[in-house]
Amino acid sequence: IPGSPIGLKSVPEAFLFGAIHGLMMGPVQSYSRTLFSDLSIPGREAEFFALYEITDKGSSWLGPLVVGEVYRMTRSVNAGFLYLMTMTLL
Repeated sequence: IPGSPIGLKSVPEAFLFGAIHGLMMGPVQSYSRTLFSDLSIPGREAEFFALYEITDKGSSWLGPLVVGEVYRMTRSVNAGFLYLMTMTLL
């Protein structure tokens, strides 16, 4: 947002943020899968990981669909972000 006191102001800042974000997401994903495997019932890991994949990748269309519908009904992008914030907090 031009004139805003917060946010990324230059291209190098954006690349630095992207690099840090990229370097941190790999370990977080690895840790979540390791924790998931530790918490699953022994002998039923395949079932749990199948459910994990379905809910992780298989539902990736749901968020954009809901935000698009909220925008279509209200003509406000802010209402879509309100939905995203609510789902993140839950």
